Amino acid sequence: MDKNKNRFVDAKEIMELTGLSKSAAYRLIQQLNEELAQKGYMYVRGRVIYPYFYERFFGKDGDSDAGI
Repeated sequence: MDKNKNRFVDAKEIMELTGLSKSAAYRLIQQLNEELAQKGYMYVRGRVIYPYFYERFFGKDGDSDAGI
């Protein structure tokens, strides 16, 4: 089960990764989950799937602007 636990990030982890406040981290999670819902995906409230968070916040791998 530890493998699946790491597939999602919560507000605390987003705070550590980005330096956002707790409320801003929850707003970000809410926004990302709304995007996922609009695309037809299911989501877990209060958490966001890590690969989607990483892609939306830091950019895709190989994106020349992601390293700024």
